[in-house]
Amino acid sequence: MKASIQQLPTEVIINIFDQINDAKQLIQCILVCKSWAFLAEKSMYKSVHLYLWDNSRLERLNYRLKQKPECCQLIEKIHITEQYYNTFSKALFREFLQLAMTPRIQTLDGVWNQKYIVSLLDHIENSPFSFEKLKQLPYSVRHDSIYMQLMSHFKGSLQTGFCTITEKTSQIHQRIISDSFMEFKHLKTLSIQDSRGFKNVQEMDTFLKKCDRITNLEFIISQSSEYIGMDKDELNQWLINSNVQQAGNVKNLRIAYMRGPDSKCRTFGPDWINYLAFKCPNVDTLSIKNITLKYSHMALSVFENVKTFSLTDWKFYCTQDIQHFIDRVKSDNNSIVIRYTKTTAVDQSEICVMSAKKERNSNMTRFAIEISAEIYKNTAIVLLCFKNLSYICDI
Repeated sequence: MKASIQQLPTEVIINIFDQINDAKQLIQCILVCKSWAFLAEKSMYKSVHLYLWDNSRLERLNYRLKQKPECCQLIEKIHITEQYYNTFSKALFREFLQLAMTPRIQTLDGVWNQKYIVSLLDHIENSPFSFEKLKQLPYSVRHDSIYMQLMSHFKGSLQTGFCTITEKTSQIHQRIISDSFMEFKHLKTLSIQDSRGFKNVQEMDTFLKKCDRITNLEFIISQSSEYIGMDKDELNQWLINSNVQQAGNVKNLRIAYMRGPDSKCRTFGPDWINYLAFKCPNVDTLSIKNITLKYSHMALSVFENVKTFSLTDWKFYCTQDIQHFIDRVKSDNNSIVIRYTKTTAVDQSEICVMSAKKERNSNMTRFAIEISAEIYKNTAIVLLCFKNLSYICDI
């Protein structure tokens, strides 16, 4: 007897629909089988993503939600991207919050500008609901009194926190922000954007002193031009003399380096790497994005005990650097996936953009390579660097 998808359990069908990210495809599912209508709508409205929307599109969504108020109860996540400068009208956005923000909401994601944050705070403080399931607030480039007031409403539910330290953030304000995170009972993930804020590792350690419950730590770094680094001996001496307390609960560490308006990676003091390796001795998974190539050997050696590490979006302009990268992360078993792109992810002057994920237990390194479709010949150049390795390749 042939199996029919209609005979699958409801939970399985919902899981299938959750894998479909295209609203048009979900609508097609509704047309195929009427009994799928509610299940498809449940997946469609579970996560609302406002990406490059204008007022008319948000107005249409608000209209649909008013016509079918039961759909409002399905929304668990609101994600806003690429709307920082192209903002919605104040009245329209507030209407959207009134419709979409129900007690079922769990995640507010993306970078929200100050107007959205103010509207969100106003809605939270005037809503009859308590939003006890909300685990994550949106990211704000301004960690000011308004954002901290917004956070204060969710001390019992937030699991993910964001903050930005800039050159205008005084050390007193840094301590206020750090202390505030300790008031959240279930906070497990902390993302810190250092936008030319920290001047040395001592300031960073002061900020992290009370973050002993964090299990997932992320640093997004654009280092201050006034940063004062230490060499290895100075750092080791400071770690001993200052009795630096380790954050033993951190299992996942992610480090990313921001690019400036000239598209170049910002520089950073290598003492950051050694400090974080000491501060977080029990890291299982390490992810490093856009690190300067000459520091890669340091990162891999000081975190030599991690079970899994990934190096993401490293740009290469010469074969010598590619070879050094491969030699540092290769395993006995290797796999290569090559993709060709026409997007700006690969610049014409680059040979490729490469990422690598290494799992020590399986002795396997997985390489992911992006090459410009307009410079197809770079494929041969890249593969030549793997000539002495055992690998399987998917092009």
